Amino acid sequence: FFSESPERMSELRSLHPEPLGCGTCSNDRAETGLSRSGPALFVAAVVMAGIALTTLAMSPVTSFNHIQTPSTSVVPTTGTRHIERAPSQRRIRDAGARDPIVQVSSLASTASSHRVPTMELEQRELLFAESPKQIGLWLLGSLASVTFGLWVLFQRKAKPGYTSLDSASDPVWSMMSEHGDSPFVQKADAQKREITFDAEARAGMLRGINTVADAVGLTMGPRGRNVVLELDDDVYIINDGVSIARHISLTDPMENAGAQLIKEVAGRTNDSAGDGTTTASVLARAMIKRGLRAVATGHNAMSLKKGIEKAKDYVVAELKKNAIPIRGTEDVKHIAAISAGNDDEIGSMIAEAVDLVGGDGVLTIEDSSSTQTWIDIREGMEIDRGYIAQEFITNTDKSTVEFENPLILITDEKIEQMASLVPLLEQILAESERVGRKIPLVVVAPDVTKDALALLIVNKLKGVLPSVAIRAPGFGDRMAPLLQDLAIVCDGEYIAQDLGLSVAKTQLDQLGSCRKIIVRATDLTIIADQGNKEDIEWRVDQLKQELAGTDSVYDTLRISERIAKLAGGIAIINVGANTEAELEDRKLRVEDAKNATFAAIADGILPGGGTAFVKIAPGLQEIRDSIEDEDERMGVDLVMQAMPEPCRMIARNAGVEGEVVVERVREMTKFSEGYNAMTEQYEDLIVSGVIDPAKVTQNVFMNACSITSIMLTTQAIVTVVENDREAAKSSELVNF
Repeated sequence: FFSESPERMSELRSLHPEPLGCGTCSNDRAETGLSRSGPALFVAAVVMAGIALTTLAMSPVTSFNHIQTPSTSVVPTTGTRHIERAPSQRRIRDAGARDPIVQVSSLASTASSHRVPTMELEQRELLFAESPKQIGLWLLGSLASVTFGLWVLFQRKAKPGYTSLDSASDPVWSMMSEHGDSPFVQKADAQKREITFDAEARAGMLRGINTVADAVGLTMGPRGRNVVLELDDDVYIINDGVSIARHISLTDPMENAGAQLIKEVAGRTNDSAGDGTTTASVLARAMIKRGLRAVATGHNAMSLKKGIEKAKDYVVAELKKNAIPIRGTEDVKHIAAISAGNDDEIGSMIAEAVDLVGGDGVLTIEDSSSTQTWIDIREGMEIDRGYIAQEFITNTDKSTVEFENPLILITDEKIEQMASLVPLLEQILAESERVGRKIPLVVVAPDVTKDALALLIVNKLKGVLPSVAIRAPGFGDRMAPLLQDLAIVCDGEYIAQDLGLSVAKTQLDQLGSCRKIIVRATDLTIIADQGNKEDIEWRVDQLKQELAGTDSVYDTLRISERIAKLAGGIAIINVGANTEAELEDRKLRVEDAKNATFAAIADGILPGGGTAFVKIAPGLQEIRDSIEDEDERMGVDLVMQAMPEPCRMIARNAGVEGEVVVERVREMTKFSEGYNAMTEQYEDLIVSGVIDPAKVTQNVFMNACSITSIMLTTQAIVTVVENDREAAKSSELVNF
């Protein structure tokens, strides 16, 4: 233990085959670090023993053996301060300030009393330590305690594969440790890794890219095929590119890394535009293939990236210039139908829903109680605020929080202390027990931080009380009117500090409610009950009167926005199907159609079928000729050559030679003329209704260029060795 020589360490290894490790460094350095810490630990033991002996010699010893009836005093404690006794320690915890790891039910107790024995001063008999035997016993006890502590410390340091951090004061992290996710005890990454460089690394990743792009490319166009997806022993028939890509994981680590890139481009496109994920995957694959070929022939990857950026700027500008505004319900129907895989029924339904709630309205999708698909118009509201912490998420697939019939607290008070929420949570728990179900809580406040936020997260994770915290919409003077509107929609009371109200004194009948709430990362949708429709209409009339009496342009815009949010309502599309697999596929199609429709309303439309890319690509020749650097010109070339790929893929899926279709479309002079794969005719696609949202097309191209740049500048890939990967999985199963 005290030796530092390599010979001694080798001898120790032979005696102890299992190496010592500290988790934060390699095994050899861990052993050396422990050996060097030996003298320090020994000195610490001597110092602590000396302190104990000195303290003993200078302090009086109090004897209580002769006292027969000690007096007692009552020390009252509140429901948020209590004493806990554990087998190895006694801790006094202040649940109202530092320790939220308490189920709310335990905080429901009122003030309690603990009897603590106390001694009157005149009843005490002070005896100085005069007996050597007594001194020896105290000294032996002190040394035993120090020795045991050092032994425990050494055992924790010597435990292989783990390291313990000292700071555990954060209550949220303390809570996580009880769930097995503690950041204070982290398993060291002892897996062996393999590094692959240059062409070999890029070739392995390209194989994974091709695999994913081929799978999602099958679904492209009106004559695209379906993909059967197995999830948790259930089989689904999917026609949605991003859903297919998300569930692809390849066995080869290098190929899987490439697959993750395509999944990334599909995910980015879905998040930003809601549609076009398959087109983005196919276009990115085409750019990456040509880019890797250029790198292999000696072109500089960084210069290629610059050329791709210049081409991207030109193409995006052209797409915006050629976009035309949506013309009416027919265009909405065509957009929705094409995005839903040329399903005219879904297209008509989306067009009807948009016509009912308007372009600024809200459209949500739910499961139907029957096999029929139908539209329901409800009162509701959408707010551009999302959840404060990801720990509140209930639907991990969509990263959303979804509650039915929740209670909603609406206040302008910043909630920091746990004591502000505890009384309200106790009432909700009592009501939940009465009705026989857990009632979710939605907190809308300017901010929820510190112990209050930790309290909500802990009780949500422990299953005590489902909840979500949301920052209030608006800022400054705009916040109060928006919160008042929200309170009216939810049929609740606005807890305003100006009126002398506070969260700590809020009662259940002051909370609002709704039929359903869907909270995403950046916005939320509230579907209200039909009962408060009259209140909403009264509020709209009041705002209209306020609008008529203002001359301020700023106030006019803000009031008009509030009226639109209140009066627009929410259209609910209840999707039905005969089987679970058909229902899942139909919901994904409706979701794509909805997203594409609102994107088209926002930024206009372009001719579909990949025609816009084919028509814009020749214009890149002028950009290429203006660049002097040869490698940058090659970057523009690869973009220009890859842009017709979506049109080519749509033609292939329709059973037609893709290259022939691309050449024919390129020769057509009008920008909106292209190939209609459904009718197999060359015609004006805007007139025939084969259109794409301009926003989707722009995001597809930008994300494809971004992923291509990342791929081309990749020089090495680090992967886990396969044997070590399997060993790690086995270890996880055993060492739980």
